[in-house]
Amino acid sequence: MNQLVLPKSSNTFFTTKEAWPRAFTDRDLFVTEDVVRALKAEGLKGAYCERLLTDDEATTRAEKVKKGLSWRPPEATVRL
Repeated sequence: MNQLVLPKSSNTFFTTKEAWPRAFTDRDLFVTEDVVRALKAEGLKGAYCERLLTDDEATTRAEKVKKGLSWRPPEATVRL
């Protein structure tokens, strides 16, 4: 989260200003938590969102990666 400026308004889709070269995608799409709740409430199924890591989670992940371990925080993937 420390790499983004979160929108001030709710019910928002947003993205990074700059694109980066990746196959089949221009840039990641972000949504505010209320958008995820609305999609779930309307019964959207099959998709998922990856929530942004907190600073502590990012630090823990970096430490584990240095040790050659793979780690993701609990509930980092939000299934719809």
